[in-house]
Amino acid sequence: MRALPVLLVPLLGCVPPVEAPTELSDLARFLVREFDAEDPAVLEAGVSNLAVLLEDVDYTADTVTRSTAQAALEATDLERLTRPPDTDLRLTADVSLFYASRHPVAAHAGFTDEDQLPAEPTATEYTREVLEGDCFAAGDCDLLRTFNDLTRENAAFSMRFDLFKDFRRTTTEDGRDGMVSWAWTEESFAAHVGTANLRQSWTLDVWVESDDGSRRFRANWAETTFDPPVEEQVIVGTTRAGIQDGMEAADEALD
Repeated sequence: MRALPVLLVPLLGCVPPVEAPTELSDLARFLVREFDAEDPAVLEAGVSNLAVLLEDVDYTADTVTRSTAQAALEATDLERLTRPPDTDLRLTADVSLFYASRHPVAAHAGFTDEDQLPAEPTATEYTREVLEGDCFAAGDCDLLRTFNDLTRENAAFSMRFDLFKDFRRTTTEDGRDGMVSWAWTEESFAAHVGTANLRQSWTLDVWVESDDGSRRFRANWAETTFDPPVEEQVIVGTTRAGIQDGMEAADEALD
C-alpha cells in the first residue's frame, strides 16, 4: 500500500497536452464549442494557436485584406445554448476580421460599464447588465456573464434586440494575457423601422497581448433577412465595416 503514491506520480505526470485545431475555421468553432470548458487548459490551447495566426497578419492592410470568411457553425458547437427557433445555421453570412488594438487586454477586460455606447458606434442605446462576475473588471475572477439591451440604427433600419455576452480571461502558452468573448441571441428580432429581421446572431471575439497593445480577432455568424432581399455580399461588406468601426470605437473609448 505504501508504494501506491509513488506509482501514481508518473501516471499523473503523463496527462496528454490539450490539442486544439490550427486551421482558422476549425479553431473558431473550437473556441465557441469549448468556451465553458472546465479545464482552463482547453481555452488556453485554442487561444495559443490563434495567437500564432495573429502574428502573420498585416495590420496596416485594408479591412478586406484583413478579413476572411470562416466556415459555418454546426449544431454540435452550440449544444449548451438556446438557439432561435426555426433557424438554420447554414443560412448565416459569415465574416471575420483581424485588428490591432493600441490597448492591452486588461484595459478591454476592464470596460464592463452599464453604458456601452462609447464603444458601439452603430447603437443608439446599449445597456449592459452583469449577471455574474462583478470581480472581472478588477481582474479578481476569470468569468463575466452579461445581458445586453440595445438598439442598432443605420440608413436602412432601426432594431431593438437583446443578446447574451460572456467573457473569459485566459493566457497563452508563452504567458501572454488573453481573453475570449462569446455573444449570441436566443430569439429572432424584427426592425421597428425598415424591413430587417435578425434571425440569428453568433459572435466570437479574441484578444491576445502584444508589445504595443493587443491583437484582436472577431468572427461573426449572422442571418439577417430583408424585404426585398439584399445580396449576401452587401450584408458581408456592411458587417465587415461595422466590425472595423466597432473596434476603432472601443480603442477611442479606452483612450
